[in-house]
Amino acid sequence: MPKTPSPTDTIAFAALRLRLNGGGLFGAHRALSWLREESPVPRHRGHGARTPRGDGFDRVRYRNGVREPLDEAGVEAQEELS
Repeated sequence: MPKTPSPTDTIAFAALRLRLNGGGLFGAHRALSWLREESPVPRHRGHGARTPRGDGFDRVRYRNGVREPLDEAGVEAQEELS
């Protein structure tokens, strides 16, 4: 049975600001697709702010689904997480 994340293991809000070239587009697409699947109704504020479903994004899954694809693609990303 999967462990339920504690409040300190979750992200209640994620905002991203990306700077990329053509080569980073695939990594950005993977990351944004993950956010779309894990979020309810999209809330776009020009820079990709997302509010998760339920109790929040699991920090490890967020890292695997968003941060790693961006890092692997060489995308410059500023994150605001809370």
